[in-house]
Formats: sequence, structure tokens, C-alpha cells
Amino acid sequence: MAEDVEVHISDLRLDPENPRITGENGQINIRQALIDDQGSKIAELAADIVRYQLNPMDRMMLLKPDVNKNEYIALEGNRRTAALQILENPDLLKDLSLPDALRNKLVDLADKFEPDVVEPIKAVLMPSREAARRWIELRHTGQNGGRGIVDWNGVQTARFRGDKMLKLVEFVKVKGSLTSEESAAVDNNFPITTLDRIISNPTVRQKIGIQIADGEFYFSYPAEQQIKIVKRIVIDLALKKINVSAVKNSDQQIAYVDSLPASVLPAGPKIKPPVSLADVMAPTPPPSPPQPPPPQPSPLSRKTLVPKGFALAIPNQKVAQIFYELRMLNLEKFPVSGATTMRSFVEATVDVYCSANSIPVVQQSGKHAGKALTLSEKVEAVLVHAGPKLTNQERTAARTSLTSKDSVISISRLHEYVHNPAMFPSKNDLVAAWSGVEAFFKVVCK
Repeated sequence: MAEDVEVHISDLRLDPENPRITGENGQINIRQALIDDQGSKIAELAADIVRYQLNPMDRMMLLKPDVNKNEYIALEGNRRTAALQILENPDLLKDLSLPDALRNKLVDLADKFEPDVVEPIKAVLMPSREAARRWIELRHTGQNGGRGIVDWNGVQTARFRGDKMLKLVEFVKVKGSLTSEESAAVDNNFPITTLDRIISNPTVRQKIGIQIADGEFYFSYPAEQQIKIVKRIVIDLALKKINVSAVKNSDQQIAYVDSLPASVLPAGPKIKPPVSLADVMAPTPPPSPPQPPPPQPSPLSRKTLVPKGFALAIPNQKVAQIFYELRMLNLEKFPVSGATTMRSFVEATVDVYCSANSIPVVQQSGKHAGKALTLSEKVEAVLVHAGPKLTNQERTAARTSLTSKDSVISISRLHEYVHNPAMFPSKNDLVAAWSGVEAFFKVVCK
């Protein structure tokens, strides 16, 4: 069974059966063989260890051949073992043959190395070489149908690194109306680094209308023009119509773009200023849902007794003037004036209607014959005469509003507002009561 162990650098030994070397015996010879095989890569690994320590995702796999000795052979992790040994003890380099530049670099790194930051080293102790073989094979022999390490392709690597070239590829996928064959080709190991070579050429960018500022692409032409050339380049690469050998240097990249037909080049007036690719790719917001109509204001919110939209064609000048003043009075400031003017308007309107329609304004019989009718009696006479011109609801509303003693605009209540010092009209009461007499005034003022 494999088990977790913690070891120190001094406990580690290089594996004489490491496939990277052939038939070496002794730690010095194995170390030399690894240096010969890896060269500067050992220094790069050592530098990474000094800066970032050991990779926490990748533990060494060890074998302890002698239970009585505190020595562990690195079945997996020989490069790391060699780098760690040299970092901890640069004197080991004295026994090795290597270029001076590489030696000096390793010595400098050893000066910066602090063993405590990596020790103790977490590792896996295997019971035998055979038990470790499967895992080492999966680690070093490719994907193995998915059982081994499946490396990222170029696009996936670029996506992880945040490569801006992916934005152009995405632009083509979203805006390019690709066929299923083209879409599959773009998704299958697209050569993103070759696209980078082409687009990084400033002469190419000038020819195809692309600018780069602060890591963002900007288009000199409208998107429907710009997509033509970007799509052509991306699809040529995806379908392997061109490869890196054909566009390796600047002259080849320019020649490639110059060879493309005019139909795929952007045309027409340029955009000023250029538009960013981010703006082009920004989703179009959905149309706003229709807004419901604003709520009708409450009648009580108005300041005047008569609504602004209510008009009467009054031929009598005096009555018309009273109505004008009634419309203009601010009941919040002048509720008493509003109430008394309302009484004047009712009386003047009724008198004019009675005169125009020959309605008697005195008692016609009985002991009170010849006596002038009260305003309430004249209102009732007008309601009887004009009643057929009103609906039942309008007639009832008008009679209730003008004759019921409980109404705030009844004749008796309007008298009270004029003659009773203790009676004070309310703006809201007056405004609320108006709707009951609108239809009545429309009829009697014609």
C-alpha cells in the first residue's frame, strides 16, 4: 500500500533506473547524466523552486530499499531531486561537467534558497517499483485514452492565460455565421499562437483595420465589414489552409494578407473613433417592456374646485366670469372664497336657466302665491325641467349634491359657509363633491 511520508532533501537519492538516463551507477554519475539530458531546464526548475517552492499538486513518489536506512529513491521526481540537492549543497557542482553560465546560475540560485520553505517534503512512499510503475507510466506517456494527463490545446491554454486573441476567435464564432464544419474546425485545437503571429504584425493590422490599445482590440470599420477579414484569417487557420510555416516572419504575414481577395477586406468609410471589440460583442439589451400608463391623479390632488379639462360655453358674461373665477381659485389658500363663489355660480346659473326656459321663480298658487322661490326651490324646479336631459344617475347625483343637507355643496350648506362664522369648508370635501354636479352644469349652461 502506498503511504504518505515527509522527508528532507538529504534523505533523497536519484534513481539509477530513471528512464531519462541509461545505465548509470552512483549518485554523481546519475546527476551528471541528468544535467547532460536537461541542461538549462534544471536551472529553470531550480529557479521556480526558489521562487514558488514545490508544486503542491505534484508529489514525489519514493521507494525505501532498506528499512534500516533513512534513504529514499525518487521513482518519480528525479529532476526535482537533482535541483533540490544542488540548491541545498552547490558544492555538488564541483563534481559535474557543465557550462560556466549554467554553473553560475545554479550557484546564484543556491545562495537564495532556503530549505525550510520546502521541508519537510510531502511525498508518497510506494511498496515496490512494480506498484509505482502504472502511475509513472500514466504520468509520462501521454493521454492514454484519457487515463493519463490530458494537456490543454492551444485555445484552452490561451483561455487560461487570458490571451486577447481568443476574443477575435469568439468574435468569429458569434458573428461569423459559421458552417458546422467551420465551427468544428475552430473548436478543434485551433492554432491560436499562429493567429497571434499574424495579428501582432502592425502592418497587417493597418491593412485589415484593427488597432490594439491597452490590451483591447478596436475596429476601424463597422462590425459587418470587420468580420469578413477576421473570419477569413481564422477559418484559413482552422481548416489548415495556412500554417505557421507560411506566416512565420513579417514578410510572409503581409504577403498572406495581400493575397486575400478584395471581397473579404473591410470596405467603406472608417469609424471615427474606432469601436472596441468589447462593445461589438456586448449583448443587445432586450427591448424594454411597454410601460403601463401613469396612474390617473386623484381628483383630491388638484387645488381648484373645477378640473382643468372641464369647460362650459356660457353665453351670459356675468355667469361666465363667475365660472372663470371659480376655476382659478386655489382652494388650498382660499377655501371660503371657493365655497361662496360656488354658491354665486349655482344661483346665477339657475336664474339664467329659469329665465331662458320661462320657469316661474315665484309661487304660483296658495297662500304664498307671488312669493319668490328660494334658491333650493329654484334648483329643484331646474332639476325637474332639465331632468330628461340627464341620466338617472346624473340626475340623482345632482339632486343629492345640491339639495341634500348632508352634502358639502348643498344650497343649505353653501348658505352656512356664507352666514355661519363657525362653518369652515374643507378643500378636499369641496373637490370630492364637484363630480356630482358636472353633468348638471353642462345641461343648464347650454
